[in-house]
Amino acid sequence: MSCKISVIIPIYNVADYLEICLQSILNQNFKDFEVILVNDGSEDDSLKICEKYIDLDNRMKLINQSNKGVSTARNNGMKQAHGEYLVFIDPDDWIESSMLEKLYNKVTKLNLNIVLCAYSEIFNGNRKIISLETSNDLLESAAILDELIGPMISSENLDSNITPVMGSACRAIYKKSFLESESICFDSSLPLMEDLCFMIQILSNVNQVGVINEPLYNYVNRESSASIKYRANMYDIQKKVYSKIEDLISVHINGKIEEYLNNRYITIRIVSIINEVSNPNGTFKETLKYIKKICSDFKFLSLVETLDVRKYTLRKKVLYYMFRKQLFLGIYLYYKLLKFLIERK
Repeated sequence: MSCKISVIIPIYNVADYLEICLQSILNQNFKDFEVILVNDGSEDDSLKICEKYIDLDNRMKLINQSNKGVSTARNNGMKQAHGEYLVFIDPDDWIESSMLEKLYNKVTKLNLNIVLCAYSEIFNGNRKIISLETSNDLLESAAILDELIGPMISSENLDSNITPVMGSACRAIYKKSFLESESICFDSSLPLMEDLCFMIQILSNVNQVGVINEPLYNYVNRESSASIKYRANMYDIQKKVYSKIEDLISVHINGKIEEYLNNRYITIRIVSIINEVSNPNGTFKETLKYIKKICSDFKFLSLVETLDVRKYTLRKKVLYYMFRKQLFLGIYLYYKLLKFLIERK
């Protein structure tokens, strides 16, 4: 049965939050949609909740699959979608009642392939509005690069830990025929940052992007600020994502985009060191060897050497000095102390 919008939700062990998400969709002002629930092998009561809502509303559809990850779940949802447009929602988030209506009205009125909206981040009950700091509500080629793709790749200022534009596939609407014509889907080989690559691939292939600078999507951040979770092979994952981003934007690389890429090249090593310092099974000797290995890269050293840190905070100046001078023990102690201070909060 055809409809205007297919809402795709990948679901894995989110029974505590799923009903809030689904209820927010059923409360939409816009009514011509279907909801594709992709149960990714959940082991809690998520499936029961899905079945409950299928009985409540015939616009709800269920796909069951063994646990294959969020990318495969979304891709399977896309294959089964009957809508002219697609919207992705994560199962522990929720949307404002006007989201589908406002996204659909803009994407159809201007005949666009994608429209983005601002969002709210909710953490420990506090709501923070994250606006899209764009120059216009309709961006064209150069502005898409400068105001969306670049800031998704990395922060412009390495003194900040914030990437200005979150590379999430949610809080947007996409024309399905465009995604199909460009063979755009989620990379199931990536355990992290699959959204970022999906978004960059889309933005690299469109001439216009619509923007609604109103927080219509609510991203619920459930990660504890008091812990840093270790992930094996973080550096390899980060390098793979970096290479994929380079390939996706190869024809668009200019001086400014190269700066963003260079900042990401530095950042992936910092993220990987933070991760490795959090390895519960890592010894001091092994961690020090790891830091030396990833920080002895010629390109990394060249980029750090030319980095202008004059306006950076004192602690960041000290950190980049240690990178330049290859003071691996100091780098190790810096991040061990940082981890200790974070976990004390």
